[in-house]
Amino acid sequence: MATPAAAHEQPMAYIGIEATGPQTLQVLTKDARRGERTLPPLQLSLQPECAPHGQAEVTVTEEALIRRWQLQCSAAMEAHRLHVGGMNSIRPEALVHIRMGNDARYQRASRDAPEVALTLTDSRAQPSVATYFLLGVEHILAGPDHLLFVLGLVLVLWRAGRGVGAWIGTVTAFTLAHSITLSLATLGELRLPSAPVEAVIALSILLLAVELARAGPPGAGRAMPPSWTFRFPWAVAFGFGLLHGFGFAGALADIGLPPAAEAWALASFNLGVEAGQLLFIAALLLLRPLGRWLPAAPSAQLATHALGGIACYWLLGRITALGAA
Repeated sequence: MATPAAAHEQPMAYIGIEATGPQTLQVLTKDARRGERTLPPLQLSLQPECAPHGQAEVTVTEEALIRRWQLQCSAAMEAHRLHVGGMNSIRPEALVHIRMGNDARYQRASRDAPEVALTLTDSRAQPSVATYFLLGVEHILAGPDHLLFVLGLVLVLWRAGRGVGAWIGTVTAFTLAHSITLSLATLGELRLPSAPVEAVIALSILLLAVELARAGPPGAGRAMPPSWTFRFPWAVAFGFGLLHGFGFAGALADIGLPPAAEAWALASFNLGVEAGQLLFIAALLLLRPLGRWLPAAPSAQLATHALGGIACYWLLGRITALGAA
């Protein structure tokens, strides 16, 4: 009955196609790498067919495997359709960046719809903004480690009996912190290796679970613990939020930012992350009335041990992967 589990979203490939002449194209593919694991290359085919021109250039970085090559075609770029093969359950989607001069358009290819038209119709900055916003929403909702940290913060605030002001302050601190490091890391000012960052993200969840376990379930005679986590939850949220921002930046590095609209795409991705985070918190608030029919102490203990067990599993796995690298 066991099924595979992952702490991060499934990686999205990036495909860049630029018209460098009337009938010549430059193609770039970027596939995410996790440690020493590299996915098989995507299989690209154009109709009408184009012939390779020269040798392909391959670059390997910590985050991605990048390939560049030239194509000589019998027609202009907009007359072609691109078919993307090689997508599977591990890499189900690809972001296709089509560019001619200052005009650009972003499309998404998937296992269910692997074909896209290389057209620049209605190509302006707005499609890219919408695309990166959706990527931000999908990343936070498909990345359970970030959501579990938010859940841990919610449980700490609930256990401490904090009001609306503390909720707003804590969530704002987490948002501000990961926005800072996301911006710095994405724009190239500050970078950290992804493997230790992911390990510390798991450790941050485990810390919240340990604090909740030490505090015990709410009940008569149980005072709020004097630890920093319960006294200053906003500070804990801000500190670990800085590290979570590097995790968000790792996902954004998998596909990159459009050269002509880096600031807009980064802001759009960040807003998408926040929208997904707010959706998760709203879902928790909608489920809150169910607590009236559940015993408080066993429910709190179950949530705490589940949080800690998952975080410990991720932490051990990521430390092992860090040692292997």
